[in-house]
Amino acid sequence: GWKEQARTFVVWNTREGMTHPGQWYLDRTLGRLFYWPLPGEDMTDAKVIAPTRFSIVRITGRPDLPVKDICLRGLKLSSTTTPMKAGGFGACAFEGAVEAEHVSGLLLERLAMRGLGGWAVRAARSDTTTCLGCEVEDVGAGGLSIQGRGGRVENTLITRVGLTYPSGIALRFHGKDGAVRHNEIHHTPYSAIAAGGERLRIEWNLFHHVMEQLVDGAAVYIFAGKECVVRHNHTHSMRDEQTHAYYLDEQSEGSRVEGNLAVGVPWPLHMHMARRCILRNNICLTEGPMTFSLANCEGFVLDRNVLCAGGELRLSTSYTGVETMRRNIFWSQIGQIRWDLHDRLSSLERNAGPVVFPPRSVSNLVADPCVRAEEAGRVYFGADSHVERLGIMALDLSRAGRCAR
Repeated sequence: GWKEQARTFVVWNTREGMTHPGQWYLDRTLGRLFYWPLPGEDMTDAKVIAPTRFSIVRITGRPDLPVKDICLRGLKLSSTTTPMKAGGFGACAFEGAVEAEHVSGLLLERLAMRGLGGWAVRAARSDTTTCLGCEVEDVGAGGLSIQGRGGRVENTLITRVGLTYPSGIALRFHGKDGAVRHNEIHHTPYSAIAAGGERLRIEWNLFHHVMEQLVDGAAVYIFAGKECVVRHNHTHSMRDEQTHAYYLDEQSEGSRVEGNLAVGVPWPLHMHMARRCILRNNICLTEGPMTFSLANCEGFVLDRNVLCAGGELRLSTSYTGVETMRRNIFWSQIGQIRWDLHDRLSSLERNAGPVVFPPRSVSNLVADPCVRAEEAGRVYFGADSHVERLGIMALDLSRAGRCAR
């Protein structure tokens, strides 16, 4: 009852639903496709593609005998479909055009994957999967799903995923000692990256127009991440206050979010039930209101961050959320900064009176940082800014995103 959209539904693929040119209906029983042509479209010479397979390349080993050292390079893959069933969280129930399980040393290089019904790539229980210089566009479910130790995704474009199943994740990355670097992800209905595991490094990526339909996700979302590093990423142009740029969720511990930029993201930093993590030298700017939150967190260090809002700046944290808060700059152009202090105990859910800073706060400032950010990702501070004496570094994230090919 708390979410209006949860009480709506959609019926797909009915002949009665065809109301204007360009629409089609598939009669699965008769095996016939009915199409209403566009004005001037001649169906006698039209090219019609009707995919019938869930995967194009399938590589399957065994836990005791993995397939080793497979390389797919320079291929164009398109036209897969999905079975008629629910996709579940992240549309993870569907297969990839490249489907791999128990594979060691899979290299995917310069693949162009477009017009796919399910995932582009799904590699499960596969170590050292590497994706280099690939392009994923126009996908019904998710982009890349990589699970295993030592995976890498670099210099890859992922865009327009989740076209049929909006819960599709652009990049799902779970394992140990993996890296996601210099990628560009944009125009997604849900999270750009959903990751989890140990010692993951997510750095120098560019995100924009992500989380365009769903909520409770982020450009970078990490669940149960241990000793992970999220740094030097650039996120801009996100929908509204229900979406996040950088999000450490339940059971995340000992991780660092540092040197990241968020521009035009109303709720850039959201942490939930995470412990002993560090937020350092992140710069968050938006023309309207901004929220920063540590919900039911413990022992965070907030060091040299800049949060600058055109409207109200709301900071929400539990009493136990902050271990140390030092050398940060907070600013609201309209002079409205509000701290909401709460705890897991219902009797302490909200602080009754005005609070300038929470406990364990040292050398923080409420002051105009005199900051501006270029669209390319360079951040500049004016001569009157206090950042230099606080040790806050200007960011140059113009190299975030894909490298020159």
